[in-house]
Amino acid sequence: MIERQLAPANASVTESAMLEAFGLSTMREADVLIKGDFGAYQMKIAVEAKDERRKLDLTTLDAIVQKYRGECRVAVDRIVVVSRRGFSKGATEKAKALGVELLTLDEAKVKDWFSETPANVRFESKPHICQVVFDPSPEGVEPTSLLSEGRIFCPHGHDHGSIREYANHVMFCHALLAEPGKGKLRELEEAIRGSPEGTGTLTADFERQGWKVLYKGTEHAIEKMRVVLHASAAKGEGSCKTYVRSSTDGSTRVFRHIEMTAARQRVSIVMPVDRGVPDKITLRLDSVHPHEKRNTASIISQ
Repeated sequence: MIERQLAPANASVTESAMLEAFGLSTMREADVLIKGDFGAYQMKIAVEAKDERRKLDLTTLDAIVQKYRGECRVAVDRIVVVSRRGFSKGATEKAKALGVELLTLDEAKVKDWFSETPANVRFESKPHICQVVFDPSPEGVEPTSLLSEGRIFCPHGHDHGSIREYANHVMFCHALLAEPGKGKLRELEEAIRGSPEGTGTLTADFERQGWKVLYKGTEHAIEKMRVVLHASAAKGEGSCKTYVRSSTDGSTRVFRHIEMTAARQRVSIVMPVDRGVPDKITLRLDSVHPHEKRNTASIISQ
């Protein structure tokens, strides 16, 4: 069987795997799902196998890709298509552009999947509240702490919860369900998928005359509130290097250094390659373009 050639002994292999798809109540089927360690990562590979009389063409490839990269997609880390007869020129070009791996049956039988670290890295974060700005701004208050620890009260004295809870409520239950906010979220998601940096924001302004923010026992009067929604969907390049460290007692230890860039962030990870759980992992996260303006959309003030 193809899947037994692709996966090592410690991998989980499921034939005709039924998987959840975004926005659908029905499950979608993958010919084969392989779950296991790819270098330093736990990842999922979807394998679609086609045994046709001719080379797999662009139309067939598009149908496969749509299942995993379309609007109601199944979430996997890598797509592999195996065809006994190979692939047409159009299918090969499209697969290369989308990062889909194509293999003939003979290539699949000798492929060593789990010795690799993925060359392409996908980073995706669903729309979430990243910032709430008040006017006037509460003095001497750290914005991040205010978002999680502060509480907001209406002019009648009712406690409307933490600032993060209230911001989520007014954004997702009101601003994005009414005109002109309706449809803006989908527009933002589509825009960031087509943008080079793969990240963007959506803002909404709310008049809040007479409202108050309570933070660590101190009340702060506010007049306006701006809620900023952030989302990311980006693909970047990843690289992996292996190092061997020798100790004075003659022992050696192998380390893997993984670097990747996606969604305007550069991630660097250093970790030992020993079996079992690593005793230490070093992670560094830097903004690639800290002063570059994000894609931003706005909703009319409410």
